[in-house]
Amino acid sequence: MAKLVTLIISSESETKYFKDILEMHGFRVSAHSGIISQSKISSDEHPDLIVVDLQRDLEAGLQLPAAIAGQPGLKGVPMLGLVPSREVLRQAVANGYTSCLLMPTGIPDLCAAFQPFIGKGKLVGAKAGGSSYQGISVPS
Repeated sequence: MAKLVTLIISSESETKYFKDILEMHGFRVSAHSGIISQSKISSDEHPDLIVVDLQRDLEAGLQLPAAIAGQPGLKGVPMLGLVPSREVLRQAVANGYTSCLLMPTGIPDLCAAFQPFIGKGKLVGAKAGGSSYQGISVPS
C-alpha cells in the first residue's frame, strides 16, 4: 500500500503544489487547510509523515507536535515543518518537529527533504545524498 502523507497547509495553492508532487510519485495524500485537531488526524488517518505549514499559524503549529505525540496512533510519526526563517526553524525543532524545510523551495529540495521519511529512490528530482536541502534533521 502506498504511504500516506498528511498535509496541514493554509494556502490552497501550496497544498495543490505539494499534493501534485507527492501524488505524481505514487503517494496517497490527505490535505487539510490550516491547523487541525490532532484527534481528527488520529481518528481518520494513520499517516507515514505529517507536513505542517508554520508560515501562517506559528503558535498553533508549534504546539502540534506535543499534542500529536500524546496520541497512541500517531506516536512516532515524523513531522516536517515548512518554515519561513531560520529562527522559526530553531523554534520548530525545539518544539518537536523531526525536520524542517525553509520555504520557498524548489522541487529538488522538496523531494530531498521528503526522502528520509517516505523512501529512497521514489521521488524524481531529489538531489543526491539527501542532505542538500535547506533544512535540518534531528537524529532519533
